Amino acid sequence: MADIRITALSAAASLDINADYIHIGQPTADKKLLLIDLKTGLNLNNVANIAWGDANAQTGTTYTIQATDNGKVITASNASAITITIPDTLSAEFSCTVIQIGAGQVTFAGSGSMVIKHPDNHTKTRKQESIVSLYVRATNITNLAGDTAA
Repeated sequence: MADIRITALSAAASLDINADYIHIGQPTADKKLLLIDLKTGLNLNNVANIAWGDANAQTGTTYTIQATDNGKVITASNASAITITIPDTLSAEFSCTVIQIGAGQVTFAGSGSMVIKHPDNHTKTRKQESIVSLYVRATNITNLAGDTAA
């Protein structure tokens, strides 16, 4: 999507602003969207390649990320707490995005030798509608970015 003034967005485009992030999307052939974390200024698209239609809907209280989740969005929807396990079998350069849809807070846990890194040692989503990106930057090291909590 080329640089467009918000006033010039077509009726088919969407603009969603809340206290945590801005989502600007316009249906295009490549299905790209822009997602910016307002707290950090981080362009979340650089952390995870988000594409519409690539959602993996999870409704249970546990889920282990699969290699096939690379580049996808995982939605977590449950009234109870949810644990998403990041296995040490994921390759470097793996990335995905997790959205907490339900009331249950998502906790990220590494399995085996997988270490989760965050500047404030956060390992959870902050609240419902939080968006968190995961990026495996090296063997057994995953970085979290987005709307997180301790």
